Amino acid sequence: MTSSKSKSANRTRATQRRVHSKPAGRRNSSAASRRKLEGQLAQERAARLEAERKLEAGQREWAAMNEEVVEAHEAERRTLERANLLISHLPGALIVTRLNGEVTRLNPQAWKLFSLKTEVIVREVLTIHRLIEGLEREGNPVEAANRPRTADQSLYAKALDGRRFPVGVAAQTVTDSEGGQILWLVQDISATVEMDSQRIKLEGELRQKQKLESLGTMAGGIAHELNTPIQFITDNVNFLRDAIAGFKKAVDELGASVPVARAAEVAEACDLAYLGEEAPLAITQSLEGLARVSEIVLAIKRFAHPRSEASENAEFNAIIRTAATGARGQWKSVAECKLDLADNLPPVWCNAGEITQVVVNLIVNAAHAIEDKGAKDGLITVSTRLAGDHVALSVSDNGAGMPPAVRAKIFDLFFTTKAPGRGSGQGLSLVHTVITQNHHGSIDVESEVGAGTAFHIRLPLKAAGA
Repeated sequence: MTSSKSKSANRTRATQRRVHSKPAGRRNSSAASRRKLEGQLAQERAARLEAERKLEAGQREWAAMNEEVVEAHEAERRTLERANLLISHLPGALIVTRLNGEVTRLNPQAWKLFSLKTEVIVREVLTIHRLIEGLEREGNPVEAANRPRTADQSLYAKALDGRRFPVGVAAQTVTDSEGGQILWLVQDISATVEMDSQRIKLEGELRQKQKLESLGTMAGGIAHELNTPIQFITDNVNFLRDAIAGFKKAVDELGASVPVARAAEVAEACDLAYLGEEAPLAITQSLEGLARVSEIVLAIKRFAHPRSEASENAEFNAIIRTAATGARGQWKSVAECKLDLADNLPPVWCNAGEITQVVVNLIVNAAHAIEDKGAKDGLITVSTRLAGDHVALSVSDNGAGMPPAVRAKIFDLFFTTKAPGRGSGQGLSLVHTVITQNHHGSIDVESEVGAGTAFHIRLPLKAAGA
């Protein structure tokens, strides 16, 4: 019997013979399939490598693009920061509004300039017309803002704390995706306006001073030329007075030695009675007139005296009399000028020429007020009083008076209520400057419409610091 081990070995050899007996074509097909699979695998590996390469390139490109975007955003942020910094430090207030004037943005200077508060902005719609006075009257506010303006034509800011002050405004319309907006640059020009006002005031005072100097020179020359003929005319009239008195005495004595009938006949023919009464009266009136002319000439010489540039201890009442005499041509036809001068005034340290001009201006204004009222009993009263270490001067009238609105502006330069040609608008401004600045005094005014006006001046007796 064959053993089981022998049977197993036989089966193995049989199997091996079957394997080695497969056809050669089949073996070639398997090799081709394997090579195909290996090729596909290589292609897939290459495709994967290409995809990985492209992915890596794309990642690098994306990273570069992302870096550019980040840099662009950073640059935009820095630009915005710089813009905000510049806006925050502009020398004026920047206001951004819609085309209808509604405010959309303000820089810190605008908040400060207009005293704005957050609760106000939240509570109400803020407009450029609420902040700047004058634009609401213009058809095109942008053109109105950019229009050149003089100091007295300035636009005015209206701060929420009640302040009102002149401003310079520049505006620019900017078109954007929302339709457009307006940029307003606003600056407080109070100091500039004040400097312009002071300059105009000083120029006006200089012109007035030059005018007065020219007038004084001319008046002084005329007064000097008049003085000589007035003097010899006065001497001749005095001579005629004495001569007429001598003739009258001679006629009386001769008449005693002539028959009465003949004397009466001659007296009637020559109208000696009339001549005896009227000739002395005519001489007296002529002398009074000449004295009046001499007084006027003396007043003109005082008014135009060359020492008006310097202050000195002066007789104050003499200055008042000179001024009243110099202004006589203005008041004599409309009023009486009454001088109520204290007799206990010591010398006052002042510029006599300037004080004379002050009093002349006040008297002339009083005469005009009485003329405007049409009063038949016009009265101007000029009084002086000693008030401690000051002298008090008052000039009052019973003229037309002034309403409060006019009274508040009378010392403003170029302000006048008079018709053209009747005044320059500098008189009371000059009075205020002379009293308060040049002499360190004070001036007040009381006035009632229809009742009259009174100016009250106080001047120190001594120089400042004396």
